[in-house]
Amino acid sequence: MGKRKLIWSPQSKIDLFEIMNFYRKRNGNPTYSLKLYANIKELLERCKSFSFIGRKTDYENVRVLIADDYLIFYEVTDGEVRVLTIRSAKQNPETLNLKR
Repeated sequence: MGKRKLIWSPQSKIDLFEIMNFYRKRNGNPTYSLKLYANIKELLERCKSFSFIGRKTDYENVRVLIADDYLIFYEVTDGEVRVLTIRSAKQNPETLNLKR
């Protein structure tokens, strides 16, 4: 199969914005935020062609990619890669709630 379409869930957009905003405020400049965003974007672009590069999770059809200290949870369907959430790897895994 060729490239799948990349879809961001509303929650994943919020997560990404909060992460970028946190580092911009903490560091006083956008340098690290832009670097992290580029890393996430590159991983997800690769994922469109090679959808199963992420590690399997306990959720059916859901995989996870690692970008720096962040976990990107995504779901693979026939024509899509749907980004579900992005969260810190330091967060308690029991609080993960994937709304699909």
